[in-house]
Amino acid sequence: MPPALWVLPPILIVITSIVIWLHVRTYAGAATAQRWKDRLWPIVFMEISVSLVFYATLAGFEEDIAERQASATASASIAGHHLFVRYPHTLGFNTPETDPLTLTIWLERNAGAIPLTFTVELSSSALLFVDAAGMPIAPQLTLSGDGGSSPQLMRIQPLASNRSERLIVDVIVRDTAGQVLLKEPLRFTIARETQTAFYWRVFRSRFFGDAGLALAVASAVLGIGWQLLNEGRQTRVEQQRERIRELHDLFDRDLMEWALASRALEQEAKKGWEEQVRYELRGTLDKQEQQLTNRATQERVKRLLHDAAEYYRNGDIQRCNTVLDLVIRAYASNYAELRSLPRQLPDARTADRQQAETVLNVCGGLLRCFPTEAYELAAAALDVMASQTDRHTAKERLLEFIRSPGRESGAAELSTLATNDPRIRGRLTDHFPWAIEWPPILPAPGTVARTGAIIPWLEANGLKMHPFDTCELLSCQEFLKGIELQRSQRETIIQMQPLVTVEQQFDRRVAAVALYNALRQPAARLMPVMVELSDQNTTDRTRVVQSVVQAAGTTWLRLIASQPEVLLWLPDDEQALLVEWLVWISGSPQALRQRLRRAGMQRGFQEQIVLRRLDDLLTGIDKSALHPGMFLNWLAIRPPGVEHMRLIVIDGTGDKCAGPIVNVLSEVREVGVRWTIFTSPTQEQTFTPAQVIALRWSEQELLGLLNVAVAVASAGGPAQNLIDLVEMEDPALNEEEFLRDTLKHAHGSFERALAICQRALAHHLDSVSDPNDPGYPFLNEHDFKAALTGA
Repeated sequence: MPPALWVLPPILIVITSIVIWLHVRTYAGAATAQRWKDRLWPIVFMEISVSLVFYATLAGFEEDIAERQASATASASIAGHHLFVRYPHTLGFNTPETDPLTLTIWLERNAGAIPLTFTVELSSSALLFVDAAGMPIAPQLTLSGDGGSSPQLMRIQPLASNRSERLIVDVIVRDTAGQVLLKEPLRFTIARETQTAFYWRVFRSRFFGDAGLALAVASAVLGIGWQLLNEGRQTRVEQQRERIRELHDLFDRDLMEWALASRALEQEAKKGWEEQVRYELRGTLDKQEQQLTNRATQERVKRLLHDAAEYYRNGDIQRCNTVLDLVIRAYASNYAELRSLPRQLPDARTADRQQAETVLNVCGGLLRCFPTEAYELAAAALDVMASQTDRHTAKERLLEFIRSPGRESGAAELSTLATNDPRIRGRLTDHFPWAIEWPPILPAPGTVARTGAIIPWLEANGLKMHPFDTCELLSCQEFLKGIELQRSQRETIIQMQPLVTVEQQFDRRVAAVALYNALRQPAARLMPVMVELSDQNTTDRTRVVQSVVQAAGTTWLRLIASQPEVLLWLPDDEQALLVEWLVWISGSPQALRQRLRRAGMQRGFQEQIVLRRLDDLLTGIDKSALHPGMFLNWLAIRPPGVEHMRLIVIDGTGDKCAGPIVNVLSEVREVGVRWTIFTSPTQEQTFTPAQVIALRWSEQELLGLLNVAVAVASAGGPAQNLIDLVEMEDPALNEEEFLRDTLKHAHGSFERALAICQRALAHHLDSVSDPNDPGYPFLNEHDFKAALTGA
């Protein structure tokens, strides 16, 4: 058979494999490429099965041919006779050299030919002619053509020294006279089988013989099994693709579950997923990773920070860290601070010092980038740290951090949160007590009017304002902050006497401001509220209550503007009530925000947190609930650490009309509201002497108030007290003693004392009008004596 038939099946298999592989490389889609891969092995197994059947058939053909060609016959014509020599066609590679081969030689006579006798001589350089016993003999035979002779046998065996692949035998024919009858000797060749041919023959007979069909069947069965396995693989592929489709749905529905599922699928895919599906999973995750940076998806990720706070409080650190990882992946390109943050937030309950430091760094970085959204997560982490025992490493590190935040990103914001959030601050009150600093009294608005003669004198003494003018003093913030209560009556008034009588309106205001200054200190642990009642609202119960609520609400508003964190210190329900209150006094949510800005609210981190909290609370306000029935609920609100509210009421109607005011205020006592009323004395008193304090300043106290007025008017100039503006012409007089004697005529009234000084100044300017006069800047004893005489 042609050798090409034996190599045809492998060529077909190789060509088929190359074609399929080219299809795999051509198609970019993983699914199409995988389908072509799936087709490869079933086709190869089918071709192998067909090839095995083909080879078995070829092997059978060659065995038949080999059997037919087991011996060959050479012949020659001699004088009407034919000489035939039958010899073995091939000498097997495994044939023993001691096993002789047989040549059969015979002669046939043509019809009509004369019978002759011939001598046949054989010769070969590669063969030895032997007898039946294996002994060498002469290779010569006599054959007769009369038809009576039978075929002659000649035995041969190859020489051991000759391994030629062709064993040539020459036959010479002679007549009886010895003459050679053939022009050329009859030559035939016996082929010696090579080792390669021997092995190939054995392989074909054994592998492609009877076992060929069995191998073909086995290959077909293997192909079917492979196909079944491939179908099972396809089923797994579909199941795995279904998991990927679920991942698509999770990304659109729940980013938290998507993050957990994607991490689990990645781990699962590494262990037993098909390569094609792993490629699809990687492509899906890469696309979704890109979608995380979309603005809409970033907003969804940012909102997860609220959930992370709850996870951390409950000890679900895995979900909390999943949120942290999502935030960093979504916003790393927007915020450089996030790129260096760890993606693991340690559990503060079991944290060592290094882990506690990591908690602070992560919370600070998040708070720096997301002040509102990360607030609760940072508060939850710090709350867990603060809730540990004092000797716990995490709590010790938190206390150190609050005292010295450092300059790391977000450290200042985190420290502010730790000291202002009520949940954290409440756990650290032993280390950091509550500190409420109530805002100072606002100066009274008004236009200052000065005469032309006063201005040069003020300039000569370096005074920025008129120290003896009541309007200018009431409009000066520094003066209002500097006045104090009388030493003799200070404790009695602070102990909340219900009624303090003061003759002059200006004195009542000054005394009320002095009491406010004494009560606004953190050590007082109360909320001072200044309330001013006019003649129109002292007799109407509703107006009195509204005035109190309005004044207390304004105090709250100014407090939040200066200490925004106070709002966050309150419980959620009280925060909502307080915002309702502030909206009521402001008129609308928009007006409230405007009033906060006018009151001095800044735009820092804490202020932004409060404003956003206000936005949340304002959206839930029920405007129908804003009615007087809410007054008591509002007045009951207190900052942490504050025991009660203290009303400082200014009333000018006299103690006879103060009775109704006290009766109205008694209604709010049940919510922890106390009061002190500053009013004018009358002849008909309705209160017992024990309930009334008649406020009077001593001469030394009046001089102290005048010194404060001069120091404030000087604003750091040369004149720091009243004595610096006085120069006696009589050297024997002591300025301080002379002033104290003069102030006795004020009869304990600061307003009268200022009036005396004003008249003295007017007399002085009339007497000395030249600014270049050395005595021009200074008042003297004559000025004060003239002031007393004019009074």
